[in-house]
Amino acid sequence: MYVTVSLKIDLDATASLSAMECQIQQAGREAMQAALKQAIRQSEAQQQTCPACGSEQQHACGTKRRVLLTSFGRVEVPLQRRRCQQCRRWFRPAETCLAEVRGHTITPALRELASLVGNSWPYETAA
Repeated sequence: MYVTVSLKIDLDATASLSAMECQIQQAGREAMQAALKQAIRQSEAQQQTCPACGSEQQHACGTKRRVLLTSFGRVEVPLQRRRCQQCRRWFRPAETCLAEVRGHTITPALRELASLVGNSWPYETAA
């Protein structure tokens, strides 16, 4: 799978180094969010068979917005919903890709980062 994200940043020529760094960091986060969204969509497109019976006969039945909290910010992804024509079961093609979050919204990388913050800083600061 190939994910391509283009990044163009319009920086003010008179901006300070700190301001430029903040703008570049924000643009980088937005690029990472776009890349994750694109990767999930591509993962959905590769799922051509029903996970229950293996049939390729299915039809799309809309989408549902899913919010993922990642180490680089909040990512909203419209997940496809499909119905198998063979066994009549509903499924989401992205379920395999999102198996690590197990129905939650926080990715493993953010969970680990939160754990490190919680263990490293005083409670009030970490909270």
